[in-house]
Amino acid sequence: MFTQHIEMISRLRHNHLVSCIGHCFECCPDDSTIGIVYFVFESLPNGTLRSSICGGGVRLNWAQRITAGIGVAKGIQFLHTGIMPGVFSNHLKITDVLLDPNFHVKICTYNLPLLAHQNAGLMGGAAVSSNGLKSNIGGRENEEEKNDIYDIGVILMEILVGRPIMSQNDVMAVKDIIQVSNKMDDTAQRSIVDPTIIKECSTESLKTVMDICLRCLSDDPTARPSIEDVLWTLQFAAQLQDPWRHDSHHIHRLSDSNQNNLQEQISRG
Repeated sequence: MFTQHIEMISRLRHNHLVSCIGHCFECCPDDSTIGIVYFVFESLPNGTLRSSICGGGVRLNWAQRITAGIGVAKGIQFLHTGIMPGVFSNHLKITDVLLDPNFHVKICTYNLPLLAHQNAGLMGGAAVSSNGLKSNIGGRENEEEKNDIYDIGVILMEILVGRPIMSQNDVMAVKDIIQVSNKMDDTAQRSIVDPTIIKECSTESLKTVMDICLRCLSDDPTARPSIEDVLWTLQFAAQLQDPWRHDSHHIHRLSDSNQNNLQEQISRG
């Protein structure tokens, strides 16, 4: 079983998962049993998705952010349905999503049994869940799929507002703001968007991403969409954005008061 898990990790390949390119063993000197397994993963030089959304360097535009969301959804879809048994409850965070040299996203931690059992810290300290094997065998795949959907919703939220979401209080505060603005006009919707992309996103594309973000964050797990629904919706948002062109009627400037109001509400949350 131990060898099978190592082979699974070593052979796992997907465009949106960080690949294991090697491993080695540290054996106990007394009886030569395996004490520690070290995994070597591919290097991705462009940092995390958060650093390219909220950091001070190169920041992704709106179309790139939708593409990043699609990549995350494809990676999770593969973990759920592309291997047997599926891998659920991956405890995904935006800092677990890395960027390759072409700024394509790859998930660097996932809840494979051996990695979870070792509680390994991978890719510069990104945590791995410690309950993977039991949860995958426990027959709770549907519930655990919805946990991953919620995590995707938090990532989409950060993609939208362009600032770190550091706690559950942040999630609830920003969710309330999105829900209110989503029922209002285009200006209100754009008032919560990252100012660096506000001129780039079409009204239809923005609303589509907001809608799926809120659905992912539903308090009722059964009301959250499937991973296929998330993927389809984000791809639809990309299609809505693609033909959109810069037009003076679509330019809405954030006032300082609107942006400060958002920051204050997040802080109070």
